[in-house]
Amino acid sequence: MTIGEKSLRLHRHLRGKIAVSPKAKIESFGDLSVYYTPGVGAVSSYLARHKEKMRKFTIKGNTVAIVSDGSAVLGLGNLGPEGAIPVMEGKAMIFKEFVTGIFSNIIIHPLKISILHPINLDDYFIITFRSNENITFFTYKKRSV
Repeated sequence: MTIGEKSLRLHRHLRGKIAVSPKAKIESFGDLSVYYTPGVGAVSSYLARHKEKMRKFTIKGNTVAIVSDGSAVLGLGNLGPEGAIPVMEGKAMIFKEFVTGIFSNIIIHPLKISILHPINLDDYFIITFRSNENITFFTYKKRSV
């Protein structure tokens, strides 16, 4: 069996290489009411008033997105967004497996972008870097043209 055949078999069996799991278990209706409704309403209301606390209370403080439109996939050319997902999952695995320290609890989401006409994302987005408590955040903002 070739590496390609083995990879196809493994990807089909696993249905993707990464997963997101909850940090806490819901073991009772009391837990459910704390993690979801009505308890989460207090957190949502608090964050609506204290937006600067978002990273302390939500997944936003430990999440990274790997974004691709699939136009340049590992030297294979333009495979489209669907062809890019297995590569982005692999990048997520590598990042999660080999990066240690403060990044060990990071959640990585591969995101595909489907577009009808090729565009240069640099024309539309600005990447900003800022550090907060030894963590570097990457933020994409729409560029005003």
